[in-house]
Amino acid sequence: MDLRKFGSLKNTKVVSEKEKIYKEEFKEFYRKGNAIYECSNFGRIRRICKTNIYYLKPYLRNCIESHRNRRHTVIVKIDNKEFNCRKLIAEKFIRPLKINEVVILKNGNNLDLNVKNMFITTKSNLGKITGGKSSKAKKIYYYDNLNFRHTYPSARSLAKYLGVSYQTILDIANGKTKNSKFNVKWCENEKLFIQNS
Repeated sequence: MDLRKFGSLKNTKVVSEKEKIYKEEFKEFYRKGNAIYECSNFGRIRRICKTNIYYLKPYLRNCIESHRNRRHTVIVKIDNKEFNCRKLIAEKFIRPLKINEVVILKNGNNLDLNVKNMFITTKSNLGKITGGKSSKAKKIYYYDNLNFRHTYPSARSLAKYLGVSYQTILDIANGKTKNSKFNVKWCENEKLFIQNS
């Protein structure tokens, strides 16, 4: 019986999975003279010259100057031009971005620039995803019958969960009802109560 007819034993050059990944890993994004700049789907940036290959070190830059909401972006500088690494890699390996689109990292780690960690969304959808995490949003606590505390991003989401109206939740949280069925408090009130005691 001739085993060479089976796929794994054919007389062809065997290429390991690692070699396949590294062959398809880099794509060119910038060219200056003899130097070619490439980015990889793992977040690496390199410069290819005639004799050597140099890997560039990206750096973090603050996007928002506020001390509360400090958001960092990974930047690489080439010929006094700054390139946003997240946007660069997404445009080369996923698809070109439209005007109102941004790239989000799934795990929230700005240094993890793997393509599998990225997804493209609109700016309006980004506001829906990250709006509840802002410091301006008032969070609300709900204490159940066993006195476990549950945190909700808004009074509307708690009202939807409990099956009551939004106004009822607001009245209970603001102390306008005397005998309420639910134990609901704003997060700021909870902090003030802890500081005063």
